[in-house]
Amino acid sequence: MDDGLSVYYFTASMDSGRTLCSLLKAIQFQESAVFCALPEGLKLTVEEGKCVQASAYVPSDNFTEYHVRENVDVMFKISIAVLAECLNIFGSGEESSLKMYYRAEGSPLLLVYVLTLLLFSSYFMCTSKL
Repeated sequence: MDDGLSVYYFTASMDSGRTLCSLLKAIQFQESAVFCALPEGLKLTVEEGKCVQASAYVPSDNFTEYHVRENVDVMFKISIAVLAECLNIFGSGEESSLKMYYRAEGSPLLLVYVLTLLLFSSYFMCTSKL
């Protein structure tokens, strides 16, 4: 990977953020979710009082590009409400594509939306302590 992406623990691209947005809405009963990027796909888990747990899973082949660095655990807490709202505003249209980047533990999750002629980016603070 000489394209500058080797500095990231996790990178992914989708033609549209609509699928991810729908999955987030389905499990949005708590403020935060555990974001876990596995080699097989992306998993988001929400838990309430150690009694109820819901997970959303997107297989890696649903992404146009998907990479998780070997021997690195990519797991952090993120505000599911803020992420879902941002995806709903910018990434739910068919004419937009979504790219996600996560550099290292303690760094924010970077979302880049490419609309037909516009480019938006958002940073989401992540909590590494679960």
